[in-house]
Amino acid sequence: MARTEAVDRTSPKTLALRRRDRELTEPRGSAYRLLLRVASGGMASVYVGVRRADASQELVAIKRSHPHLLDNPTFAKALATEAYLLARMHHPNVVGIRELEECDDDLLLVMDYVEGASLSGLLKLGANAGKPMPAPIAVRIVLDACAGLAEAHELTDAHGSPAGVVHRDVSPQNILVRVDGVARVADFGIAKLTSSDATATDTGLLKGKVNYMSPEYVVLGTQDARGDVFALGVVLWEALVGKRPFEAANEVGVLRLIAAGAAPPPSKHAPSLGNALDAVVGRALARSVNERYPTARAFAAALGEASREASLVATHEEVAAWLEALASEEIAERRSAVVAALSDDTGLRDAPRANEATFRSETVVVDFTVALPPPRARRPRRLVLAAGTFLLVTIGLGGSWVHFARHPPYDAAVPSGIAAEAKPTDALVTMPAPEATPVTIPAAPEPSPNRARPSRSPPTKAAGNSRLRAPPNPY
Repeated sequence: MARTEAVDRTSPKTLALRRRDRELTEPRGSAYRLLLRVASGGMASVYVGVRRADASQELVAIKRSHPHLLDNPTFAKALATEAYLLARMHHPNVVGIRELEECDDDLLLVMDYVEGASLSGLLKLGANAGKPMPAPIAVRIVLDACAGLAEAHELTDAHGSPAGVVHRDVSPQNILVRVDGVARVADFGIAKLTSSDATATDTGLLKGKVNYMSPEYVVLGTQDARGDVFALGVVLWEALVGKRPFEAANEVGVLRLIAAGAAPPPSKHAPSLGNALDAVVGRALARSVNERYPTARAFAAALGEASREASLVATHEEVAAWLEALASEEIAERRSAVVAALSDDTGLRDAPRANEATFRSETVVVDFTVALPPPRARRPRRLVLAAGTFLLVTIGLGGSWVHFARHPPYDAAVPSGIAAEAKPTDALVTMPAPEATPVTIPAAPEPSPNRARPSRSPPTKAAGNSRLRAPPNPY
């Protein structure tokens, strides 16, 4: 008799396969045709597509939310906020939006298609090929990102008041470099408006990628546009050096490094750079928000001036040439796949290297105290013990001094070589000031029980025992 094995339909592997099957299925009732799945994340997948009624077949990028999030009003509001923000921004350094489409059980955010590569992809390609990113290329890309962020930060609402936009996810993954050499800021999916509570973060939630969070956000849970400046400073440091400034064995360790704010200057790890950019990067990464650049525009001004003086800034044409030399194979592969998908209507498929572009969820749940240095549990007790001991010794010495002052233990003759021939008792008796009122030295007080016994502070749970955990699935 054949033996059948039960299939666990809730196992991670099974759920991943089911999710992948759904992601490679066309949305019903959409005005857009999805051609290739480019990447997938914790909240949505990104596709290359075309509008069905568009004879020119202009390519667009489509962000498609995962089905288990659609019933959650918070996620729907976040996606609507992203659409609202992008629809109001028209800037060459920001990925533009076409529309937000709701069809059957899908929600699609249609955006401009940027043919090229992400900064994270370029850094990875360069590391694998042994060709680190040249400093002038890195500076030009970050200057473009500064311009895009400045546009977002200066956005106003319908009444002309500052909207207070904070991106909250500035990272190499969200900076796209087009084949024309121009970099664009993408993915405002977890952006917030400080002028509204519609995008407020729940207590205990940190939204963003851990390695690019600002110290004030890690420790206090608060963030404004200067947090984006800090994240962009981390991006610049990483692009110049080839690794991140805050790295540890786990995410808790990374948070503690960020809270300490101890990023070394880039020249320490890349001496060939010289120190021309150290001061600019150092101020962008300042632990205190008051010492940091107040705006992305101010950061760009300082970076532009320092890099021009040191001849460390490239043109867009030079960025385009470098991109072509490094990523031409990947760009050509995707271009060929798009052409094939346009002429072959057999179904949605993965783009070349799509699995390599899969990224982790942007949201983590963390107790803010994990970012603080772990307390030394026994230090307070030892300090109290030392203080108590010192007090007891001082009291004892004081009592002995009074006793010996009144009853000096000198019965032997004064050793030779001492000028005064009188005994110490005589010297005490013959001290002048006969008219002064005698001062009575009080007896040493009995040590109180509270002084003799050091106080005990309540036991403190070491922050090192906290664990950064994935958020529970509330859906």
